[in-house]
Formats: sequence, structure tokens, C-alpha cells
Amino acid sequence: MKWVLIIVGGIIGVIVVLGGIGYYFLSKPIDPNSEMGQEYAKRFKASFVENCLGQANAASADQARQQQIQSACECGAESTYQELKDVPLTEQVSSLQEPDMQQKMATIMQTCMQSAGLQ
Repeated sequence: MKWVLIIVGGIIGVIVVLGGIGYYFLSKPIDPNSEMGQEYAKRFKASFVENCLGQANAASADQARQQQIQSACECGAESTYQELKDVPLTEQVSSLQEPDMQQKMATIMQTCMQSAGLQ
């Protein structure tokens, strides 16, 4: 019985250490020049564009309108990435819930929609 408790305690200790290491690395901004940073930027932008197109219901638009929407979404993805790239991953989601950041995102998308000819 004593060995079982020691093993369980050891497993819990390893989990705590791994969680601490994970939090340590996630609480730092990703270097955008590193391979991991470039991969993160690519995935972030692709996910942003996919969500943007879905929200804009781009599939129901004609070809010219689809291209404008695509352009606006790509602009929004790049600008949003630039705004958040120095924010640690652990803070990115919470910062998007803050009113001032929501206002920045609205301004970014407004600017991108205008440059794409949607407004």
C-alpha cells in the first residue's frame, strides 16, 4: 500500500512539474522569427480567415464579392496577428474579451473592409 501511495505521489508530482513548465513557456510571447513562431502565425491567420469567412457567409456571395470578403479577412488576420503577436498565449484569449481590445478589432476590420471595397 505504501508503494502505491509513493507511485501515485510521484505521478502527481510529474504532472505538476510538466504543468508548470507548460505554463512557463505559454506565458511568454512566441518569437515570430523562430520556426515555431512562424508556424503559429500561419495557423493563427488561417484560423482567423476561416472564422471570418464563416461569419461573413462568403459562400452565398457572388465571385467578386467573395474575393473582396477574402481580402478583408486576410487583412484582418494580418492586422490582428500584428496586434497580438507580443501578447503571451495565456493572455490572448482574455485580452480579446476586454472592451478596448474589442474596439481595436472592430477598427481593424472596419479599415480592412474599406480597403477591400466592401464599404
